[in-house]
Amino acid sequence: MKLNDVTYMRLILAAVAAFILAACASMGRPTGGEYDVDPPVYVQSNPAIGSVNFKKNHITIDFNENVQVEDVMNKVVVSPPQKNIPSITANGKRVTAELRDSMLDNTTYTIDFSDAIKDLNEGNTLDGFAIDFSTGDSIDSLRIAGMVFEARTLEPAQNMLVGVYSNLSDTAITTLPLERIGRTNQLGQFIIRGLKPGDYRIYALNDINRDYHWDRSEDVAFYDVTVSPYAEPTTVSDTLITLDGRDSIVTHPGTNYFPNDILLTWFNEGYKAQYLKDYTRPDRRRLLLNLAAPSDTFPTITLLNGPAAGKRIDELAILNTGMTRDTLEYFITDTALMAQDTMMLALHFLRTDTLQQLSWGNDTIRVLYREPKANKTKEKKVKKKKDDEENSDSIVGPQLTFLNISAKTSNTQEIYLPIIFEVNQPLDTIIPEGLHLEMIRDTIFDTLAVPELVRVDPFNTMRYKVEYKWEPGVKYRFSADSASIVGIYNEWNKPFKHEFTARALEDYSLLAFN
Repeated sequence: MKLNDVTYMRLILAAVAAFILAACASMGRPTGGEYDVDPPVYVQSNPAIGSVNFKKNHITIDFNENVQVEDVMNKVVVSPPQKNIPSITANGKRVTAELRDSMLDNTTYTIDFSDAIKDLNEGNTLDGFAIDFSTGDSIDSLRIAGMVFEARTLEPAQNMLVGVYSNLSDTAITTLPLERIGRTNQLGQFIIRGLKPGDYRIYALNDINRDYHWDRSEDVAFYDVTVSPYAEPTTVSDTLITLDGRDSIVTHPGTNYFPNDILLTWFNEGYKAQYLKDYTRPDRRRLLLNLAAPSDTFPTITLLNGPAAGKRIDELAILNTGMTRDTLEYFITDTALMAQDTMMLALHFLRTDTLQQLSWGNDTIRVLYREPKANKTKEKKVKKKKDDEENSDSIVGPQLTFLNISAKTSNTQEIYLPIIFEVNQPLDTIIPEGLHLEMIRDTIFDTLAVPELVRVDPFNTMRYKVEYKWEPGVKYRFSADSASIVGIYNEWNKPFKHEFTARALEDYSLLAFN
């Protein structure tokens, strides 16, 4: 039986509808297009790059995609340097900069973003982007470029401030803010823009306190000759690609800026300002003074109160100080001064003045000793125990406090170095017969010459050394008999022993020179 035309059309429509429904129900993952590897592209700004007679402090910059500005405080710099930190934000495709200082007349302003601008999604960096404009009728356009390295390691210096002075005085860097600045990127590269013709001195700073000049504690680099920037015309070649993929090379006029190869190496002289940081009395026997920097000249300290008023502290105590000479530890030997809770002291010492020079100054300090609660509780317990013992028939001797001695070198001894020991108070007496040095021969310790305890440092009364020509790979033992070492407070040591093995020659390298 033949189908009529109406029925035939209905069957065709049903088949088409079924096919469409099947296609709509199939699942798939959208591709999202090709991965973006291009940095943001500058579109326009207000003011336009290179504008003149622009005196507003509100600047906007538009890009072809959504952007972000990363680490504004460390990467973005404004020339001339701003006393008040500018506000720089990103919103969508626009970056906004608000300069909070008063705008200077006839001045070229540069906002150098270095590598701070990235697209929002993939984080592609727009490196070396900057915008400049002038508040006068002309704009300064010369540049100086180069790199900064660390002198010790030759590693590139990142986020370091680089700037110039037209004032060629050697002291300008310590008193005046830099006139034009740039900042190094992750490769240590920098560009200083917006320069006038003339002679300049170039410096790089790790400007910690953001005052745009060098403080002696900061890292610094300098170029040892003056620099005169200049520009030369050139021809620049670019490749243009059409929509259908065909490319062609075009040329247009351009400018080369010199010098562009300045190399700076930063260093730090390790300067510290000298002053009295703090002072404490941790116990009745000790007075501690902490200086901000090492000193070869110790302060003159005079006691102003108590039975010993008018005497110098070095008449009443023994000074101990470490190798750094910045911590002065006085061990009080006068019993009346030990019992004194409050000490008024007059200090005459070297300190840094406003010109960053050491000069003699005077100060008066009041040092208090407060008995710790734990000590008071312990004293009550000792007193109660003593009372209980007096009421009993048993006889108990006094509590003894011993001198502490410890080895500061390990059990593996370098064969070319002495062994080091440390005590907890200055020493009064060392009995040589109580000191022993031995070495193992066939599992038996053989006695060597009597060792001599010698101070490691003339000002360090707590650290001593024993020097000997150690045999490689041999085991040694240093020992001190009980009461062979006595401190200034009439405390002596318990029996002490330190065993160690000298390193084998195989642990060292051999270097021969001809």
